[in-house]
Amino acid sequence: MQSQRTLSVWNTLAAWPARAALAAIVSIVYGYSLAHSVSTSLLVLLPIALVLGAVLFMRPEIGVVVLLGVRWGFFSEAGVKFHQLPAITTLLSGLILAALLLRRFGKRDIALLYDSATWWMLGYLLVICLGIWYARSPGDAQSMAIEFAKDLLIYLLLINFLSSTREFELSVYVLLGVGALLGTLTLYQEITRNYSSDFGGLARMEIAQIAESVHDRARASGAIGDPNTYCQQFVVLVPLGIWATLHARSLRARLAAGYATFACLGGVALSFSRGGYLALIVALALLALHIRVNIRYLLLLLPLGALIWWLMPAESLARFGTLEELLPSNQGIYSELSYRNRFVSMQTAIDMFVDHPILGVGGGNYGYYYGSYVQQSGVLADTSATVAHSYYLEIAAEHGLLGLFVIGGIIAVTLSRLRAAQQLFTQAGAHRMAELGPALRAGLIGYLVAAAFLPGSYTRFFWLQVSLAVALAAIARRAASAAAPAAQMPKQQG
Repeated sequence: MQSQRTLSVWNTLAAWPARAALAAIVSIVYGYSLAHSVSTSLLVLLPIALVLGAVLFMRPEIGVVVLLGVRWGFFSEAGVKFHQLPAITTLLSGLILAALLLRRFGKRDIALLYDSATWWMLGYLLVICLGIWYARSPGDAQSMAIEFAKDLLIYLLLINFLSSTREFELSVYVLLGVGALLGTLTLYQEITRNYSSDFGGLARMEIAQIAESVHDRARASGAIGDPNTYCQQFVVLVPLGIWATLHARSLRARLAAGYATFACLGGVALSFSRGGYLALIVALALLALHIRVNIRYLLLLLPLGALIWWLMPAESLARFGTLEELLPSNQGIYSELSYRNRFVSMQTAIDMFVDHPILGVGGGNYGYYYGSYVQQSGVLADTSATVAHSYYLEIAAEHGLLGLFVIGGIIAVTLSRLRAAQQLFTQAGAHRMAELGPALRAGLIGYLVAAAFLPGSYTRFFWLQVSLAVALAAIARRAASAAAPAAQMPKQQG
């Protein structure tokens, strides 16, 4: 007992020099800041940021969940653009990466997790970097490589620190919380008809014509500023919200998840994205086919669908009706400017692919070639477009068959990981977690359907879904391995 007291006193005395040094550093920093008229808000936020940074460094598992929410909600970019804040994503990634390296090299017995999807993603990075060599605008290809390298880093952080069912469920609820926040802001704007406030850049609006009889209508764009991508964000979250509504551990959590699902559906409706509407229908149809064995699930979805239909503004129905112009028999396909520009951009991407079938024109170089291709075709269209209105055609134009092969491989591996996770959790008796696989798969397929009508400007959401699929499969493998010996013990004892 005496030795323990002596050790405690020694530790206390030894801590005083460190505390004094810390106090001196803080005094110097604040003294310098006050002398140079640094913002008061920055002085207040600085210690909070330091404390949070220390907590996230000590608990990187929580850090990656926060990083996922910030990345999905586009919060970091909104903070930089509208409030001149530092890039939160960069700071979080740096802290978590430091923790990952410390865990790997500080404790040699802890290996980093990787998956065959990792090699496919590295292959895609190689394809992009290869484009720097032959692209006519190598700067654009280099920028694309840097951006994807960030996505790859976040992928590695997520699959290494989302390592338990508790952390994974928390990540799902954080995503639903992001969807509830953004969707609620959008619904509030619609109910009050007050579109002037964008809530600090989190609820931006785009004024556009959405149908022949509906002009100058506000389209919800969220923090990202693009209504179509904003809708695509929510399409992924709706199946997760349904999963949480059906399988959350408490009634309170189920009610919260139900509201988050409703808010996400509101965001989809008010984005007026036709491709998003189709994607949501596909995602919900896939989820309904999976849960068809339980009639109570369908009984829950029917009144929810009826409520959404009743609350949906008339403009959404008008917007959905314009989809018939896509039919080949409809001669009015070029009557709408957005359709004309979209189809010209798609045709241009096909022409680029035909001219450069193996390697494409190089990452980010579609816009460099677009104007000259349109002028050669003689079609009246906007010549300033920088992206194709289809992610797959954009990949074909910029990376050729090689890029299509790699992206196809990544999609196939991701879907296989979700199926494997469902099977392994079922074997382990974790039926709640097993149902997450189909929910994530429905959201991913919905996202991929929407990607057929949208450019690849914000593919971060795709890479985050790849990360979640790989992490869930790894958790399922550990759960199945832990359950196998327990299942065999009675046989061995008998």
